[in-house]
Amino acid sequence: MPYICSMNCSKIKNIVCLACMLAATAQVCAETWTLEKCLDHARQQNLSIRQATLGIESAEEDLKQSKAAFAPSISASSTQALSYSPLFRDGQFAYSANYNVGMNMTLIDGGQMCYSKKMAAMTVESKKLGLLSSQKELEMNILKLYLQVLYAHEALQTSEHNMELAEADLERTKLLHKAGKISKSELAQVEAQWSQDQYSLIANRNALRTSVMNLKHQLELEIDRDFDVETPDISELEIMVQLPDMMDVYNRSMEVMPQIKQAKMDLQTAEMNIKSARSGWYPTVTLGANIGGSYNTLRLPDESLGDQFVGSLGPSVNLGINIPIYNRRQTRTAVNKAKIAEEQSQIAYDQAVKNIATYVESLYIDTESAQANYVAAKQKLASAEESYRQISEQHKAGMRNTVELLTARQTLISAQDALMRSRYEAVISLQLLNVIQDYPIHVGAK
Repeated sequence: MPYICSMNCSKIKNIVCLACMLAATAQVCAETWTLEKCLDHARQQNLSIRQATLGIESAEEDLKQSKAAFAPSISASSTQALSYSPLFRDGQFAYSANYNVGMNMTLIDGGQMCYSKKMAAMTVESKKLGLLSSQKELEMNILKLYLQVLYAHEALQTSEHNMELAEADLERTKLLHKAGKISKSELAQVEAQWSQDQYSLIANRNALRTSVMNLKHQLELEIDRDFDVETPDISELEIMVQLPDMMDVYNRSMEVMPQIKQAKMDLQTAEMNIKSARSGWYPTVTLGANIGGSYNTLRLPDESLGDQFVGSLGPSVNLGINIPIYNRRQTRTAVNKAKIAEEQSQIAYDQAVKNIATYVESLYIDTESAQANYVAAKQKLASAEESYRQISEQHKAGMRNTVELLTARQTLISAQDALMRSRYEAVISLQLLNVIQDYPIHVGAK
């Protein structure tokens, strides 16, 4: 068994060394992006953001259309005809033409055009707020993915450092075994732990590649593009920053978060839609005007075509009124459905307010917990490092057995991981608090 473990250790060592060389080469060639660059690129290239931008442009076209509804519609028409009259002058072909220019416009419609214009303007604002909401969600996703890459980088560095410790432990154990101070089973345990550390190193390297890939996909980058992120130094002051009062965070979020503004705008639009539906009960008054003329070749040569056209040319004006009496409940149904839509919008607004309150409270608790965990993990790591140092020295002198040494190393690795997790959890929570308050996002020392 020890012989097999030694062969496996040698093979794994070669594989890991080759992987490290390839990874180092790739990192040299990769383009390094800061968090700010990632955010700027995502705002411009993200497909959801571009789709939302097109939605705004479409809503603006609807607004222009609603404004143009107040202007009259003008149209021109012409009719050309060729006929044959067999009984007229022993049969004769005749050509006739008719030309008209007309205008029509709505004078009174119960205010429906005004309501439509206002609702179209509200829709544009709602679409813009929706775009801001999408940008906020995108910023949150980019921030989380970026910090996941930073965490994966640090986890890989820690794993590489632990491999150095594992190498030293293995070499020292081999010497002790050669001197007859420990048994073969103890050597096999150290070799097995060394193999496990190698596996963890490869797993952390793959986790880093996966984290980078996820961030690339969110940034809409090409699959063959070399990419990595800048790894800023995160100070303890940035982690242990004093939190503002939770109600202050909530009140600020209610003022600036676009989700709340959009829900409120949609509620106002729904209220306006009720007024628009009620306009169907009121009469509609329209104004029309027309001018046209015609000519026919059958009237030649008694009257020239020009004289015919001028003689027939005449304007007309008409005023129409439409009074709704019974339209098979169409207006009543439209009003009732508009009221239902208003209630739905009110519920959506209340839900948005509730979601913000829940999110702020949860995020606040997560931040406080992460900061407390960071303090505890920092103390735990200091104790684990000192414990491992002492046990390692005692093991070298033959005063500690291999099980105690491996246990101390596992405690050290666990403490390192706990400190890293709590640090990045605190950074993520603190930066998310900035996002929901519309404050700048920044990671690392300026």
